[in-house]
Amino acid sequence: MKIPRGKLYISFKQLLVSFFKVLFNIDQDKNFKVNKFNDLVKNYYSRNFCYSFSTARVSLYCYLKSLDLNEGDEVLMTPIQIPDFINVVNSLNLKPVFLNINEDDHSINKEDLINQTNNKTKVIIITHYHGVLGDMKNIKKFCDDNSIILIEDISHAYGSVFDNKLAGTFGHAAIGSLSPGKIVTSIGGGFLIFDNNIINSKIKTFYENNLEKPKKKLLFKIIFFQLMVKVVTSKIFFGNFFYYIFLLLPKVKKENNFKNKTYLNNKIETIYANPVIIRELPKYFFYYFLDFQAEIAISTFNRNLKSGIKKRQNFVKKVIENLSDGSKFLIPKTIFSFENWAFWHFPIVLKNDDVNKCKNYFLKNSIDIVGYGMINCNKEKAFERFKRQNLIVAEKIYENTLFLPIHDSFGDEEAIKISKVLNSYVRDTTR
Repeated sequence: MKIPRGKLYISFKQLLVSFFKVLFNIDQDKNFKVNKFNDLVKNYYSRNFCYSFSTARVSLYCYLKSLDLNEGDEVLMTPIQIPDFINVVNSLNLKPVFLNINEDDHSINKEDLINQTNNKTKVIIITHYHGVLGDMKNIKKFCDDNSIILIEDISHAYGSVFDNKLAGTFGHAAIGSLSPGKIVTSIGGGFLIFDNNIINSKIKTFYENNLEKPKKKLLFKIIFFQLMVKVVTSKIFFGNFFYYIFLLLPKVKKENNFKNKTYLNNKIETIYANPVIIRELPKYFFYYFLDFQAEIAISTFNRNLKSGIKKRQNFVKKVIENLSDGSKFLIPKTIFSFENWAFWHFPIVLKNDDVNKCKNYFLKNSIDIVGYGMINCNKEKAFERFKRQNLIVAEKIYENTLFLPIHDSFGDEEAIKISKVLNSYVRDTTR
């Protein structure tokens, strides 16, 4: 049995149907199905308003713009991000400030948050990495006490709960991505949820005046990308072909965990690339979420936030039950409260910095694992003017984190195999 690094939550049938819907202009409006999806999200999170966009990046842009902040106001966030989050903040003449994170939960470090807050601090963006939340009760209280707007990025945390509250209900607003691989997903997309009536008036105006219908070419690119991933990670093709390609790659060229970045110029139209450059969001990002996309989003939302969460939690439980004490030492402590988390990812953090050795060990044992797809923006030349010293914990976590495969379709057999390989790796490297 060979286990891929991850799998999509969209079926072949949904991808093929989407192709023909785009080809023949079916469900290419923003009508009933988009409204149905917005209502579904709004009601699930008990928020007053929900808008769907092309990406989470545009959702963030739209909300920050609606706040009418002053030039130079500061937006605090952790450094492991999509580079375009930095670009959104910068393009609105605001200043991104990076915060350190905790080893136990990979969330914002409260002490560093306090130290970096001043009279220019207006917004905090908190990303719930892997579907795990930090101490949101106290972070929310800090924001309330200091009149700071709190935005949650819940793209990894659909259905996660802290203190009996859903991720996405602590902040003034929350943004989510529906990009390939997410638990709630579609042929692209993102959304924004919030409660404020005045903000709603501004966002409604922006939505009506600044968005266009997406080009077919762009939608086809997203569909073809997902079809490719679907084929590569399928049981037949991965087990009999692509696994062996991946097995050969490290012998052809050396790789490392923090070379997931893509250097592109502004002319390349690939909406899910992570170009490590300073730029304005390209104009083609600002498009409507359409009915055919909403139909898939509704399907994955209903399935993966009902039965799906329990499957992933049981999978993590089974892995943990079969781990040695040494292997458990590699798992962030908060993960063990698995009944609270949605688990988009299942992280381990190595102690010996030997990421490539671990990846190759797993691959030789028929399991493909990877590190972060996001970027440590604090270390990038493009964002040099926002660089902070002494973000040692964040850098360590970024460089040493790998993700064990997890998916709704994985069961006890996959969980036990992953546990055995991790136990074997830890035993062999600590002799």
